[in-house]
Amino acid sequence: MIITSSCGLCGHENIQALLESLKRLDCPIKMPLDVLFRIPAQVRASQVLFSRTGGAHAAALFDAKGNLQAVREDVGRHNALDKLLGYALLAEVATGESGIFLSGRVSLELIIKVVKARVPLVAAVSAPTAAAVQAAERLGITLCGFVRGEEVSAYTNGGGIVPTSGGPLAGLGQAATGGKEHY
Repeated sequence: MIITSSCGLCGHENIQALLESLKRLDCPIKMPLDVLFRIPAQVRASQVLFSRTGGAHAAALFDAKGNLQAVREDVGRHNALDKLLGYALLAEVATGESGIFLSGRVSLELIIKVVKARVPLVAAVSAPTAAAVQAAERLGITLCGFVRGEEVSAYTNGGGIVPTSGGPLAGLGQAATGGKEHY
């Protein structure tokens, strides 16, 4: 497998062919909603570079209990994720029941990198692009945006998010709007 430090699309003439070459994730993740509520503050507290400069993105790997497995920072979103995934690969971290938190918007290139790393959930402080949502849906990734405090918008595979008890999300303020679920 060849891995480059590019955005993930560079060198590909046909994005559709690239997406079709990726294997769909069949990792039935069950991420507690309260973990998603806590992750942004935990990641922010771990951002040394951002604290010093105010100008760095973060990518974090976390488990279903809300434990941060690693946080990496860089001036670029792609580079922060590359650093994180490189760490996980070299440290042989099992990613099948983990999530990735991103400090910026989620683009198609980031979804491609995440699916190649076999991580079933992406949560971000900002919005995903339309292409990211389409790819995440097709590739079986639970994609959440606007993860801020006690607010989450699930754009794809919302069934991967469960309350702490593991039951259905009924009664938690779920509202379907434009194809996404807001909690």
